[in-house]
Amino acid sequence: MSYLHDKNVLVTGALGGIGSAICLAYARQGAGIIIHDRVAADEETVAALKAQLLSVGAREVCYQQADLGSRQEIHAMFARLREEQRDVDVLVNNAAIQKTSPIADFPDDLWESIIAINLVAVYHCTKQALVDMRRKGWGRVINLASVHGLVG
Repeated sequence: MSYLHDKNVLVTGALGGIGSAICLAYARQGAGIIIHDRVAADEETVAALKAQLLSVGAREVCYQQADLGSRQEIHAMFARLREEQRDVDVLVNNAAIQKTSPIADFPDDLWESIIAINLVAVYHCTKQALVDMRRKGWGRVINLASVHGLVG
């Protein structure tokens, strides 16, 4: 039995290719999976991923929609999870916006969105997850990055 069988894993941006692959890896270890995405996904997409995760061994699967560009939505998502008794044991900060353009042509509002999702949301999600992790005396935070961190 895996040491993750009684743990809950929250993967942000979980409906994308990398996010769903991360969910599958944790599901195979028997963890409870919390699928997150920014937009309200269609029910068929979410149901298909839930079924796939359960079929490979996830203990349970739930879906949470929240705009990580909003601190209030992040706090509300974690409040819902706590109400449902789904403390976050492992947080995978996977959600990101990736755009490139010469700085002279880069729109300010897009830059602010990138900072909000790729930096500020990681801070707020981690801070919220730490509440659960500290209470339990166990937790892991995994932050992903991409090659876009090397281009300007």
